[in-house]
Amino acid sequence: MSTKMERRFIASEVRAETQDGKKVLSGYAAKYNTMSQDLGGFNETIAPGTFDRAVKENQDVKMLVNHDPNQIVGRNGKNLELSSDKTGLKFRVTLPNTQVANDLHENVRNGIMEQCSFGFVTKGDRWMNTRDKDFDMSAVSYEGVEDKQNIVRQLTDVDLRDVSVVTSPAYPQTDVKARAAGVTAIELRMHFPDGIPEEVSKHMAATLEDRAGKTKSVSGQDVSMSDFAYVGDPDDSSTWKFPVHDKSHAQNALARWGQAKGIPADKKDAVHAKIVSAAKKFGVNVSEEKALQDEWEKRYEQRHDKVADISALAPKVIEAMDSLEDCLGDAKDSIDDGDLESFDEGKGDLQSEVKALIALLGDLEKAVDKEVEEGDNEDDGRALRLRLAELAIKL
Repeated sequence: MSTKMERRFIASEVRAETQDGKKVLSGYAAKYNTMSQDLGGFNETIAPGTFDRAVKENQDVKMLVNHDPNQIVGRNGKNLELSSDKTGLKFRVTLPNTQVANDLHENVRNGIMEQCSFGFVTKGDRWMNTRDKDFDMSAVSYEGVEDKQNIVRQLTDVDLRDVSVVTSPAYPQTDVKARAAGVTAIELRMHFPDGIPEEVSKHMAATLEDRAGKTKSVSGQDVSMSDFAYVGDPDDSSTWKFPVHDKSHAQNALARWGQAKGIPADKKDAVHAKIVSAAKKFGVNVSEEKALQDEWEKRYEQRHDKVADISALAPKVIEAMDSLEDCLGDAKDSIDDGDLESFDEGKGDLQSEVKALIALLGDLEKAVDKEVEEGDNEDDGRALRLRLAELAIKL
């Protein structure tokens, strides 16, 4: 089996107490028969008894904060007690009088930190396919699982490395809806800090490579390349892609479908089906697809009116700036020649030129602000910048 450590954040709990004047944390670092979220093409659960051998052997397990070895608050056989019951891996740690331990106790007591994780090396597991007729996971809870995969891994035996109280685990009982659908490269690194074990990677779905190695940043978040509906080759940078990784993008993709041009006939149904599927997944009412498309077309026309406004205003601004520059030049010449009479005569023209330029700049600013305000997403912002760059080149 593998020698690489893995980490999981799954259906755990921790509570803070004070007993005989000592600060204590207790709870479950992991619970049996609870299904994980997508781990890169498979879901995972822990079979009852998985921790029995590790507990019996009294393995050297540390109690950490956020898996940080520099923030140790307990050690098995010292101040940390581990046991395995019908629920899962149970722990109880009597905290030392250190700053890290005292801060941890206070954070747990106030509900700021309320989940656990555990680090382990797999010694036994089973791989199953939900499509198999003899597949039986009736005892396992899928509560909160958004992405059910066909492949399920069941851990049956592990060596324990650490138990940690963590800030933000990404599993059903936590804020999973804040993450993009599917596992991201960041999550893979979090779950497999030493790299993905060979026996795990060979069981993963074919999409693992894309998810682990082909991500892009969308609004500051790593998003899987599989979270796009492709028109053409995904490896071709010129390929048109519909982002469908969250509700707003899936809804926009559905709305824009009516304006989609140049999609090969043999790809249309597949691309549209993926967009509809993503929209349904995020709660978009797909029965209103036509209404969404009509609204987007209206906004599209309005927005391009604004681009036309920008195109029309820009030359006028350049002309006004040139005219103002001429006036300023005349005023400077008058001052240099000591001809104050000519300078006084030109002040009115200079004032008019300044006012005209200010007015045009105000109109241009409003047009640009309106265009940016009505943009749908980052792609629109990039398109706007390209249009403005092209306009600047022409000017």
